[in-house]
Formats: sequence, structure tokens, C-alpha cells
Amino acid sequence: MKIAFVCESLSFGGIERVVSILSDSFLKDGSDVSIITTVDSKSSFAIDPKIHVFQLPYNVQANAALKVKQKISALRKTIKNHAYDVCIAFGYKASVYTIQAAKKLPTKVVISERTDPDSYGNKYIRKIRDMAYRKADLLVCQTDYVKAYYAKRKVLRSVVIPNPVRSGLPERYEGERDKVIVNFCRLNRQKNIPMMVDAFSIFSQKHGDYTIHIYGEGALKEELVQYIAAKGLSDKIQIFDFAADVHQRILQSAMFVSSSDYEGISNSMLEALAIGLPSICTDCPVGGARLVIESGVNGILVPLRDAEALAEAMTAVADDRELSERLSKAAVGVKTRFSVDNIIAQWKEKVRGLFD
Repeated sequence: MKIAFVCESLSFGGIERVVSILSDSFLKDGSDVSIITTVDSKSSFAIDPKIHVFQLPYNVQANAALKVKQKISALRKTIKNHAYDVCIAFGYKASVYTIQAAKKLPTKVVISERTDPDSYGNKYIRKIRDMAYRKADLLVCQTDYVKAYYAKRKVLRSVVIPNPVRSGLPERYEGERDKVIVNFCRLNRQKNIPMMVDAFSIFSQKHGDYTIHIYGEGALKEELVQYIAAKGLSDKIQIFDFAADVHQRILQSAMFVSSSDYEGISNSMLEALAIGLPSICTDCPVGGARLVIESGVNGILVPLRDAEALAEAMTAVADDRELSERLSKAAVGVKTRFSVDNIIAQWKEKVRGLFD
């Protein structure tokens, strides 16, 4: 089978991680695999050299509408030239581009929704997206909520497949934990890091010996640095560039905290749980965190944009060693439930089913 994965980039992020896992697995099964990026082909992940990586050409000086037209045209040419059996697109933009580019071609199109469908632009943009999605051969959703959302919009050929937990993660740490709170993510509005800072400001009034380490890159880095400084927390909160060994670096930390406003199923959350970090996450609308975390059992869920509730949860984990240990031991169960082998098998079954 000739397969092309289409995404914006291969930089650090949840979509990019899943694309790297899927592409490698299909390659090992004997498929001819390509990755097509619409913005940037520079990779933060190890990509097998046998996988062909293409970046779509476009004029960076062109206006937004012309860039879109150029990308769709270049993608269509690439699909035709390589005669892919199936293109698997991740994210709203890449999915719409691929549906348009493959119009009237024999190539099957699978698209994957990775976050809250209501988080995109305005009603007009969402209407265009919904109309395009109806033309896909299959829509892969991360939760039942997202599947139901699109069913109401007449996108009926859909299936739910959660994210996999990557293999090769370090084993759970057993011992006294460092008084460090961690997160690793893309530094954008979605992650609502300022709310995490606000919660820590409350928490640190009685826990002055704790610090926060955030690993990530993104357009908001300088803005976040300034926000932290304005709160008088520059000596307590550090932002580090993403590191390939981030899991080893955070293994002994007191807890993982995610303050996102919306998510599909957060890869950072899955990986933090898999290495046994006591984890606190906002209960985002599409139910990704709720699917994985049973609050009080293998993690803690808190309401969106509620810094006081987040601070209370952080305090509970910090002050109750028994709770911390119980959450840590239960968290690693996600490694079995969301194993790469289990999730990839579901993907392969659905993709191959398109040709039966």
C-alpha cells in the first residue's frame, strides 16, 4: 500500500508525534510511506530514512488565500505523481487541503480530528470544514463526543480511535519526589499556561519550596516569560526548550499539571501518566481527559479556567503522600489500555477496510 500522511509540520506536538508513530508502523508492515507537510518539514522526531518527506512549496509573500490555493495545487500534483492509495490527514487545515486536492482522484482520504471542533475560527470557517469533511472516506475521532458532534453535521463515516502511548518510556519512579511541578507542551493559547501560573501563585503561598518546569516551544514563549515576571515568579517558574529526553528529566517530579482550555487526548497527559507522574488536568469539553482519567483514582480533573480549583488539587497532591503514591501507581495503567500495538491495530484495520 502507498500511504501519505499529511500534516502542517513535524515539529514538537501531539499530531506530529502520532504521525511519526503511525508512519513508522505502516513502514514496518511493508507499506511505501510518505509524510507531506504543508508548512515545515523540519522534524523534532526520529523519522526513518526510508520514509519520504515532502514539504509543499508555496510563496511565503503571497496572501493567505493564494497560499491555500498554492498548497492545494502542489498537494494534488504530489498525490497524482505518487499515485497514493490513501492519504491520512491530521488537523483541520491539512484535512481540508487533502480533501480538495484528492477530488476525483482514486486516492482514499482519511482525516483525523485532533481537538475540540468548536475551537476553530468562526461559524463560517466551521461550515466550510463540515462540508469538506462529509467528502472524506473516513473521519477518525478521539472521543465519542467528537464523533457525535460531526454526526449532527452529517459527517457519518467516522470511527473513534484514541491516541497511543508511545513505547520506550521510562519506568515509574519509586522514591521521594522532587518538589517540582512540570508540563511539556506547545506554548500557545490553547494550553492556557497563564492559568497554571495563577494557580501556582496561590499554591506557592504555603508551598514556597516548590518550582515549575515547563518544557516547550511556541510563539507565546516571550509573552509567558513576561507574564511570569509580572507575577514575581521568575525565580520559581522556568521555561525550557523541548528536550528529547524530557521524560527522563521529569521522572522524579512531584506532579504533572495541564491547564489547557481544550484538547483532544493530550499526548503529554498520556505520557505523564504512563511514567507514573501524579497528574492534574483540566476537564476539557470533548472529554479526552475524562476518557483517560478517573478523578481521584489515576489522576485529578479540575474545571476549566479555575485557578483556585487547580491550586487546591496541587495542594492535595503535595500535602498527601499517600494520595500522590496511589495516583502514581494507578496512572501507569494507561500503558496497557492505550498501547501503541493496540491503537495502531485499530488504525490499520480501518484503513485496510476502505479497500475491502
